Amino acid sequence: MMKKIIVLAIIFILSFSAFTPLGVKSFGAQNSELLIFGGAVSGGAGVETENSYAKLFSVKNRLNLKNYAVHGLTTEELNVVLDGISDSEIRNAGLIVVETGLHDILNVLDTVLLKIDAAELDAAAINRLGAELESESFVSKMQKAVDDFEIEFNKVADRLRAKNTEVAVFTVYNPYSGIMIENQLAGIERFNLGLYVEFWLDKMNACIRGRGDIKIVDIFEVFEVSAKKLVNATITLIPPRYVIDPYPTKAGQMQIYESLNTFYTQSNKPTNSGKLPAWAVALIVVGCTILLAAAAGAGYFAYKKKKTQKI
Repeated sequence: MMKKIIVLAIIFILSFSAFTPLGVKSFGAQNSELLIFGGAVSGGAGVETENSYAKLFSVKNRLNLKNYAVHGLTTEELNVVLDGISDSEIRNAGLIVVETGLHDILNVLDTVLLKIDAAELDAAAINRLGAELESESFVSKMQKAVDDFEIEFNKVADRLRAKNTEVAVFTVYNPYSGIMIENQLAGIERFNLGLYVEFWLDKMNACIRGRGDIKIVDIFEVFEVSAKKLVNATITLIPPRYVIDPYPTKAGQMQIYESLNTFYTQSNKPTNSGKLPAWAVALIVVGCTILLAAAAGAGYFAYKKKKTQKI
């Protein structure tokens, strides 16, 4: 009888521990396959492949990378890409990373920005630019782009989450943060392109952050506060430069990699540093106490019965 009770006690402790998180990874730990869906940023536009965030991250974490990035991809087009991906591939991925939204608004902005000639950036040209970007017709185009993004993004999130719980999405960074289109000779004539774009990105990022069922990697905030040159875009008159290239520099790709890797590392930290939570310890102590008390009682009655039989 005593042996049976001791065996039961051991089984109780081991079975309970099996259901208690002892340093088990919580995100992307079941499979080594990494799927990336996105546009030029995820494709590493403007940098060597080995310097892209996708390559850096997959090598660092020993993940098998499948990169479905397409240059210029909008969120609507991303849904078309997903049509060609099998359910099993999505379901079996250890981690899915989504980068989308940038081209949704760039396609509209470029209809204006590509008209600009740096040689003609006088006060009148800057005023015309500001007037066009703030015109009712152009604002309606930007609003439609944001509205379409929200619809298509939710489709993407729903489709992926229905098959895999381990989905991480980047917020959309501002490629023109801090950029003023200005005539430095004229002095006061200027248009804050970065602030204008931020207004629309805030709406898009609110949609992304509003999803409670996906993980968010917030590169918008990181790019905003960084003192490094993370994006290629540059607009100055002295010296004369007009570069509206919205894609990350090598330092920008490194920053995206660091943000994703920090998120991934923190998500995979051992629970409670591998220790049982206090409530679990208390439950085990109580359970063992009960079993030991039962064992002691059983031993006493066995002894008493044996003694009685001798008499």
